[in-house]
Amino acid sequence: MDSFQRRHDAAEAYNRRLEDGKISPGLHRRIYWMIRGHAKEREARWRSKDGKKKASLTFALNDAAFWWFWQGGAMKVFGDLAQMTSPLLVKEIIKFAQRSWAAHQSGYPVPSIGEGIGLCFALFVQQTLGSRGVCIIPSIVAVRPGW
Repeated sequence: MDSFQRRHDAAEAYNRRLEDGKISPGLHRRIYWMIRGHAKEREARWRSKDGKKKASLTFALNDAAFWWFWQGGAMKVFGDLAQMTSPLLVKEIIKFAQRSWAAHQSGYPVPSIGEGIGLCFALFVQQTLGSRGVCIIPSIVAVRPGW
């Protein structure tokens, strides 16, 4: 909570300086406003709305629990990717079964069973990672109560 409060106070101090005119827009912004027209109105809008800063909860969590936060984020990304690509893997397992059955029915050599076992093992790993990535937030809360 201290990290968020510190970021909030810094954003409020910046916003006060912005409203008081102690902070000026950059050169590229002023040139852009002159080209687009209505530079005075655009600067007034920038000072009252667009240029204001807000405290970031993401960066506050980064300050408070760096490794847990980013480890949880990485696990969430890998879990979501695993869940998104698992239907593609199921499709490949079905195609393998169709090829194997067609080869068996027509008398041609069947594909190696190792390919099918490998695809099933990969699907198991993907589903395990996918479920672990989805459950990462409750796991972090269980490890660090008081959040």
